[in-house]
Amino acid sequence: MSAFPGKPAGKIAWIAPIAVLAALLLVFGAIIVLSRRAAVSDAPAEAGPFQIPALAHPVDTWDVGDGDSSRLLLARGSGGNSESRELAFAAGMSFEGLVPGALEDVKVGDWLTAIGVPNDVRSFAVKQMVLIPGGGKPDEDGFLRSPGGFTGSEAARSTAEKPFAGGTVEAINGTVVTVRGLAGEMQFDILPNAPLRILRKIATSDIQPGDRIAFAAGANEATMSVLVLPSPPPTAPGGPGAGQRPQSGLP
Repeated sequence: MSAFPGKPAGKIAWIAPIAVLAALLLVFGAIIVLSRRAAVSDAPAEAGPFQIPALAHPVDTWDVGDGDSSRLLLARGSGGNSESRELAFAAGMSFEGLVPGALEDVKVGDWLTAIGVPNDVRSFAVKQMVLIPGGGKPDEDGFLRSPGGFTGSEAARSTAEKPFAGGTVEAINGTVVTVRGLAGEMQFDILPNAPLRILRKIATSDIQPGDRIAFAAGANEATMSVLVLPSPPPTAPGGPGAGQRPQSGLP
């Protein structure tokens, strides 16, 4: 006798196994999906190689070989790739130098830029701290430039050196200088041996053989601005003044 009038009992008998099989297939399908998801790591993608930002304003760099009160004799490269040229002084030129500074030179309202070389831990090894007295409004890249258009990194002896942080000085507590820039608030510990330089106007008589200069590529030589990075001081021990830059400039 049928369990339901008018319907054969055999139909009911095979519906139940099909339902069980469908449920098992759903369970196995869910297990496969979950196992595939588990095989995919939730960790963020590995960061790519660090890219050094390009200079916003391309420059020419040269080493000062010699000169006098009217010109500089410049050179760069070595061997078959060496070049030389003269740079005659003109009334419309301006010269800015990276003058050695100290913590006591830093004032609230000044601008401080950190210049360095990227390292293996995606950070920077600081090579210079550049102070622009009086501060001002930074460019779109977040860095203030001097009246001559320089951040202070343009004459670096390594092309890997780039500005990586900077801001307006807001507070000075002991050796710790707090600045605020595009990246927010930052603190720099300026110790007595810190590579701090003040970016300011200098005279042509301050330039010496061994210094390195930079100016905007393609600039009009009659009116261009020139950045001067002094040569490293001697490191050999000696009498008074050893390790200090000589005071006399070009003839």
